[in-house]
Amino acid sequence: MLGPYARYLVYRGESTRAAAARAQALGEQTVERTVRITKRELDAFRRYQRAVGGLAESDYIYETVSEVAVDAGVVQAD
Repeated sequence: MLGPYARYLVYRGESTRAAAARAQALGEQTVERTVRITKRELDAFRRYQRAVGGLAESDYIYETVSEVAVDAGVVQAD
């Protein structure tokens, strides 16, 4: 996962690898993040609340399983 500056560079048209290397040269850390996504069932009342806009709760739970710093030379495109 690229940091904010590297994502900005990609947005501006640089390749993922070049953006990661350029951002890393300025001190930004690139990390590889593994995320577990699970779907949960909301009860009828919570689904109703979400439908009328009174609940921002999602059906999905995002849980970071691991985070590892990687060298910009081996970053793969998202």
